[in-house]
Amino acid sequence: MIQNFIHIFIRRTHFWRTVSISEMAELYSSRMLRVMSMQMMGGVSAVYFYQLGYSLQWLAWYFVIYFSFRICISPLVAITVARYGPKHGTLISNILFVISAAIMAAIPYWGVFAFVLLVPVSGFSRSLYDVCYLVDFSKVKHTEHSGKELGLMQIIERVMLALGPILGGVVALLFGPIIMMLFAGFLMMSSTLPLFFTSEPVKVHQKITLRHFNIKVAWKPMLAQIAAGLDMNASGLLWNLFIVIVIFGSVSNSSYLQLGILSSVALFASIGISYIYGKLVDNRKGRTLLKISVVGDSLVYLSRYFISTPFQVAGVNVANEVVTTGYMLPALRGIFDTADGLPGYRIIYITLMETMLVIGDTISVLTLAILLSFMTDQHALRSIYLILAPVLLLIMLHTTAVYRRGVLTRFIHRV
Repeated sequence: MIQNFIHIFIRRTHFWRTVSISEMAELYSSRMLRVMSMQMMGGVSAVYFYQLGYSLQWLAWYFVIYFSFRICISPLVAITVARYGPKHGTLISNILFVISAAIMAAIPYWGVFAFVLLVPVSGFSRSLYDVCYLVDFSKVKHTEHSGKELGLMQIIERVMLALGPILGGVVALLFGPIIMMLFAGFLMMSSTLPLFFTSEPVKVHQKITLRHFNIKVAWKPMLAQIAAGLDMNASGLLWNLFIVIVIFGSVSNSSYLQLGILSSVALFASIGISYIYGKLVDNRKGRTLLKISVVGDSLVYLSRYFISTPFQVAGVNVANEVVTTGYMLPALRGIFDTADGLPGYRIIYITLMETMLVIGDTISVLTLAILLSFMTDQHALRSIYLILAPVLLLIMLHTTAVYRRGVLTRFIHRV
């Protein structure tokens, strides 16, 4: 039913499409369920670990290991997507996500051993899905109107990001966080079903190689992705920890619902601007939008140091959504434009970009771990935003890739 509704909506609003509307409807509906389940479980995983009694410093080093593992398995992720295609890769990822949900539910009983299992299972699942989603979207998008399509996807994501924490918080409050993890796993498997009504968008059994890859057109966006990774992790995982430790002062089952309400207010605020931003990107205003948004994001980081009440948290969340959406849409447009100009290297390029994102994740938690070695938990969580604020300006390097056209390599990798 959900997919049929999205199919009808796209047929009315995406009349200019030349590829199958069903393919985009599948991607939208699958992404909707996936984001909700990930937000229910992954969005509050660090808070769940902290509630179980693990110290903030212990968790910081755990996530350093987790993200470092994801960097190391990037070649395996690219090989998997090239061999089986993004849709089958998504199926593999979702199965592993359900297993990781079960492992997370077993942490109170298995202890550290569960974390040892969680690193490879959850790490490979997340990295594989991120690459599969971007490869799939980059193939089925419309070249000239991808900004509008990204804007609609952003709206869908924001609705699910808003509903996910509230739904997860209610389940955690009524039945406990373990049941919440298992319910998220059920939603995750449901997100796979819409993808298999059409065939794979790319050729399967491809060969992966870096030979003749044009690094000159990729290195600036790759550097920008590291800064974007810093932002995503600091505004997600670390920000949730900031709220429960600095603002709430403690963690209980009700904390999940409180986090959900605070984040949902901000996410609903971003829904309206996503479509407007998408039209700006298609009207070739993406570079200006990106630059203004990155500066705004850096200023928001500076303000986080002074936050002390839930009302201020809600205000920062709203501002963060406005500026993050403002740079994310043109940045993704630039990534897809570059991928289109690298025939035969699409999977390699997108995997490299996702790897840079994870490197940014790693740097953010490593910075927190170092700060915790000589600061209190609250002081470290405040100080990290002052440190990261100027680094975010590197995201402006994404402007070099927006609106690229033509083939960007002299060598076309034949797969």
